[in-house]
Amino acid sequence: MNWMNDKLTTELGGYADLFYSFEINKKIKQGLISWVIGNNSIDSILPDIRNNFEDALNTDANIISVEIYNYLTGDGYIATRKSFQNGTWDKMDTVWNSRDTALQSNIVVRRDGSDFVVMHQINEFTTGKKIAVLVIRLNKHSFTDTIQKNIEEGESAILFNDEDLILAELGNYQNVSVQNNYIDIMQRIKEEPSGIFAENNHFYFYESINKGKLNLLYIVPDQLIRNQLKDTVTIAFIIMIFSLLAAALLSVLFSEIISKPIITLSKKMQTTDIHNFAADVPINRNDEIGLLQESFENMMTRNQELVTQEYQREIEKRNAQLRALQAQINPHFLYNTLQVIGGMSLSGKSEHIYPVVTALSDILRYAISFERESVTLEQEITYLKSYISIQNNRFDHRLQFETEISPRAMQSYIPKLILQPLVENCLEHGLNKKNEDWKIQLNAYEDIASDSLIITVSDNGLGMDSTQLDIIRTSLDSGNKETLNSSSHIGLSNVHSRIRIMSGPEYGLRIQSNQNEGTTITIKTKLLGKKELCETENTRQY
Repeated sequence: MNWMNDKLTTELGGYADLFYSFEINKKIKQGLISWVIGNNSIDSILPDIRNNFEDALNTDANIISVEIYNYLTGDGYIATRKSFQNGTWDKMDTVWNSRDTALQSNIVVRRDGSDFVVMHQINEFTTGKKIAVLVIRLNKHSFTDTIQKNIEEGESAILFNDEDLILAELGNYQNVSVQNNYIDIMQRIKEEPSGIFAENNHFYFYESINKGKLNLLYIVPDQLIRNQLKDTVTIAFIIMIFSLLAAALLSVLFSEIISKPIITLSKKMQTTDIHNFAADVPINRNDEIGLLQESFENMMTRNQELVTQEYQREIEKRNAQLRALQAQINPHFLYNTLQVIGGMSLSGKSEHIYPVVTALSDILRYAISFERESVTLEQEITYLKSYISIQNNRFDHRLQFETEISPRAMQSYIPKLILQPLVENCLEHGLNKKNEDWKIQLNAYEDIASDSLIITVSDNGLGMDSTQLDIIRTSLDSGNKETLNSSSHIGLSNVHSRIRIMSGPEYGLRIQSNQNEGTTITIKTKLLGKKELCETENTRQY
């Protein structure tokens, strides 16, 4: 059916090409318009029309004549292989006025006696006015030869046009019991997505050709199909029985000789984990299976060694990064604190030096201890308050420090020395040049949905513009190596890098700031209680 569709589509497309050659020929088209609408002579374009008609006759043996008629009067010209002469057509009303206006008029196929006629309506482009009709008259074998060659004995075919009018009945159609109900069959089969259905002991196949210009209904008795398949099915059944017996025998032999050891090795590969693998089963085979077993055990043993080495190397590298980043903070805040003490000495505030030195000793004891990489938020805030007391002595107690922390957050573990650099950043860049009171707010809460601890440090300082903010955000994303090698931005970048090393790349700092309104730094780190911290450290040590 697909092959016949392609063949008939190509055949009908050839006639459409002839029609369109008139549509695109400006000289002929303008001459036709003048002939019909202006009542002028057609003599100026008759040679061109005749040449086109004769070319079509010479290239297609099925064409009997090519004709053109004035749509208003029915007068026209007929070209055959013997002559080119005047003619009239009295079937304008029969074809066009009775035709459903919803159907296209570019190609219309009808039957005229024993001949086929393929027609095309030519319209004036700007107004849509009908001016002429082109007619190609074909012999009775056109279209049907393609179908007839494929019909087997007992089969039938019906060719319809787009108006569901029968153009040809081929094969054993007269013996089909549903011959008087073909319109109903056509409507039903068009609704089938496959174009196939079975009824009354027949199979019906449908093809729409050239967007429905032609429609082919192919009818095959199911008995004919059964007869054709009977011998094939018998032979196939015998072959199937022998194949099943042979397959069963071969499968038993194959399983014993080859499949069984392969399946055993496959199961071992699926169930063996790199952490629990032990090469304790002796290999007693010298064939390819034995070679596979030996290669697998050697591979697993080597992988265990490589994983252990690589894992230990990553742990050592990570611990070295953490200690280097933590150690980088110590001289930084120590330098700033000594500046505060020196300033007090120069200004004669000797009575304030002792509490500052006491606070500094607490800070140093806390900061230079490398026993633990993580501390509770409560311990970090205790250290932070010592730092703030030093700064308040430096700035005449202008700084207001407030906290709002949930109980669970207070006992959560965070990387050591991550809050002091943020507060220092608020003082140095946000509050230092502000005349009004200074305020720093620290909030902390747990985000259960993401298993995270959220800490915010906000100030009411001068803030920064979008350009400065973009520079700092770019600096934060520069990576751990750049943070260690850099001599600037060691506060925020250091904290951001340590959090990401300990918790993962999805954690770290986020900065929001509005100029003259203040800055908020948000810390997102993994939510760790004492139990989770111990598990993490044990894994790291392993």
